[in-house]
Amino acid sequence: MIALVAICALVVSVIGFGIMLGSLNLIDRNRQSGDWLWILGMILIEGGAITILIDIGIGLMT
Repeated sequence: MIALVAICALVVSVIGFGIMLGSLNLIDRNRQSGDWLWILGMILIEGGAITILIDIGIGLMT
């Protein structure tokens, strides 16, 4: 179960990274949607990282 949560968190982080890379082109064109996509990508990456850290902590406690 813990491995499944970690894999899902990694997938979410990779999706966030892809969104961030895709938003760079929009940011270069000074479009506001690029900024929002960058923020969304950061939230996904941070959420995935926090989930992995919590998952490791739960795994060490059990």
